[in-house]
Amino acid sequence: MKHFPSMNRLKSLPLVNFMLKPRTIARIFAWTFSLLVSAPLLSGGYQNVPTSSKLNCILNENIAACEYGIGVGIFANLMCVLYLVLDVFKLSIFTDLMQKIIFISDIVCSVLFTILWFIAFWVLTQQWSSSTPYIYPMGVESAHASITASFLSILCWAALSVLAILRFCSTSKCTTSMEAAGTTFKTKRPSSEPVSISCLQSSNKAAPLNLSSV
Repeated sequence: MKHFPSMNRLKSLPLVNFMLKPRTIARIFAWTFSLLVSAPLLSGGYQNVPTSSKLNCILNENIAACEYGIGVGIFANLMCVLYLVLDVFKLSIFTDLMQKIIFISDIVCSVLFTILWFIAFWVLTQQWSSSTPYIYPMGVESAHASITASFLSILCWAALSVLAILRFCSTSKCTTSMEAAGTTFKTKRPSSEPVSISCLQSSNKAAPLNLSSV
């Protein structure tokens, strides 16, 4: 047992600490589910009937539904990879203004993909319920996998939206508190006002001699 490192020592490692962050876990799940939407539609989403060689979308033969699911899945994959790379670098190579822009873009992107996945889940479910599964029996598993993964993608991107908002609010509060502390320090610091020359001259001037008292 001495050869195995303890859990506290493992958590202190930078890679393990990064992988255990809620934001990282949510991004990995979002990347996985978006892949599980686009991959089944690409592999088994287009099939043909025995009497024709034309490939049709298994979702009610609506090619727009398949293209929408594939497109959202691919773009979601790219966004997950992009923000994972930014999280790895911990935004240390960017200025404060650039970090704020990235945080805001993370919020906008997460909220946008939450809405896009909700639309994708609704479209895929509606088109599959309107189609006849026995026409394309080989595409039943692909349709079920894409619909399930699109629903789970909604939860992942909603969690990413909440985490992005919390990160932006925490950094804004830290910046505001630091600025307030700096302002308080400046106001409480004694000011070095210049001393008037006339005051120095009046203090150094000798008092007149009263001859009547001699």
